[in-house]
Amino acid sequence: MSLSNLLPELLFEILTRLPPKDLLRSLCVSKSWNATIRSRRFIKAHLQRSAATNSDRALLVGSYPSDFFSVSFDDSEAFGECVEIAPPLKCPEPAVEVDPFDPRLPDFISARWIKCPAAYTEIIGRSVHGLVCIRKGGKGEDGDIAFWNPSIQKFKMIPPTTLEADLNIMTKLGSPCYAFGYDSINDDYKLVGFVEFRNKEPLFLTYSVQIYSLKSNSWKRIQNINIPWWSDYVFDLHNIVYVTGALCWLMDDGSDIYTIVTLDLATEECGAFPAPVDKPYLFLEVLGDCLYICVRHGRTRHDGWIMKEFGVAESWTLIYSINEEDSGSLCRKTFHYKPLVFSKNSGMVLFVDDYYMLFWIDIEEDTVKEVDIHGFPPGVVMVENYSISHPVTVTICVGSLCLLDGDDVLAARHQQGPSYLEEAESSKQSEESLDLAVEAAEDDQN
Repeated sequence: MSLSNLLPELLFEILTRLPPKDLLRSLCVSKSWNATIRSRRFIKAHLQRSAATNSDRALLVGSYPSDFFSVSFDDSEAFGECVEIAPPLKCPEPAVEVDPFDPRLPDFISARWIKCPAAYTEIIGRSVHGLVCIRKGGKGEDGDIAFWNPSIQKFKMIPPTTLEADLNIMTKLGSPCYAFGYDSINDDYKLVGFVEFRNKEPLFLTYSVQIYSLKSNSWKRIQNINIPWWSDYVFDLHNIVYVTGALCWLMDDGSDIYTIVTLDLATEECGAFPAPVDKPYLFLEVLGDCLYICVRHGRTRHDGWIMKEFGVAESWTLIYSINEEDSGSLCRKTFHYKPLVFSKNSGMVLFVDDYYMLFWIDIEEDTVKEVDIHGFPPGVVMVENYSISHPVTVTICVGSLCLLDGDDVLAARHQQGPSYLEEAESSKQSEESLDLAVEAAEDDQN
């Protein structure tokens, strides 16, 4: 039986099993295939299967100034080779590099030292449905922003906001902070910008909240958040995470008592609930679609907490506690650990630290195992006035067709297509993938 004669639902099922790159090639098979693959129903079904099977996921690594790398990461937790990929936003290379043997370089990390200030491209938050939001900017700058799907190399430039506060009664403080997430009620990807102002009279700190909608391709301003100038409340808007349809960030009352503030992306309303502990060093992250908090006890121990039921304070659960004796020198090397993903059996968690080091933490045994990936870029350390910062971002991306109608990243970079041999090899790989998908679908039908 030819593929063109397959029942529509069986063909639909077969196509959901193909990786995104093969589906891009399949758009040219026929008008009906093209219409099927571009339909929102198909894109959602393909995403759901991809996320459930971990069949096409990767680590996306953003490196200073604007280099990006992809590392395949299959369901068996085996890492592939690190491959450089082209981003839609590119910054110039830094003009000055410092001697890598500079005595300020820590003895535990092999890194490139870069003289600052300089522009760089960063990932905002984490990947959502295979999309990442990237921003080009630097210290004190508000640069271009784009939504990007690296698995199909499609992107969408975000128009600059035209919404400004009345500067006659307010003074702008610094550049905006941004967060990226998904509104499941309206099936819309959104970018939220927070701009801090000081009211001239009365004295208030005002956070202007602006939301960009991909569906409408427009910005709008929602409620302002006002805090008395004399209060001790502080918003940590440089650490905003997305989870379960909401953005979350920490608020400190001035005495290391933390509250987690939320912004629902569908209702555009704020909420709050308490953090699980009162400690001076808390970092919000997301792990396994649950809100996660890393608690630092100096440089000798850190704890990991997850909120199993979003918004329910009683569901906070301590999943591990690692100290220096368990991890050797690991706890002394960095101050912040970012969780990326649970292992297949959920017994381990993959982390990345400030210096690009990847490692598994066994949450049952409270032990640490470092990960070595061939071709992984060295850590990057920026030096400015003898202070150190680490503009390095890592996120897990699933293969998806989100933003299929976006602009092509490679179109502007490559005027000529692949050679005949490359074209033939790509076609062969696509046919093999399609054969496997057909066999799997037929087995399910039986």
